[in-house]
Amino acid sequence: MVAFVGGAIVAVLVGVALIVVGLSARRAGRARQRSWLEAPGEIVELVPGDINRGMFHPVARYQRADGSIGQVRDSPATQPPRFRVGDRVQVRYDPADPAQASIGAGGAAILPGLLIGIGAFVLVLALVIAAAASAVG
Repeated sequence: MVAFVGGAIVAVLVGVALIVVGLSARRAGRARQRSWLEAPGEIVELVPGDINRGMFHPVARYQRADGSIGQVRDSPATQPPRFRVGDRVQVRYDPADPAQASIGAGGAAILPGLLIGIGAFVLVLALVIAAAASAVG
């Protein structure tokens, strides 16, 4: 029973850590993108994923504020594709480092949400297990 409770404590700590990391990543991503510029773009290509060739990354071409043309391959790859060639999109890019760009809010917004969700699930599961263990013993 002691090992059972010890495991629940470890799971609580893991859940809390995932939530904290997810919230920190979300805050850092939002702060970074506040200084980014937005430009209209167009999907010019759908590129197969690196790992799963059945999934596709959208590639958008857009014009930066300085007049130069940029291109961004966005993540994550999806199936079915989120966009079609020719779709108009908004591209966000860092004017200090134009290689840093994303289509719309960008796929990077997904990871913090996943971390928070998984952390919350692990935390609730650990609390339920701990409550059940204390009720039995």
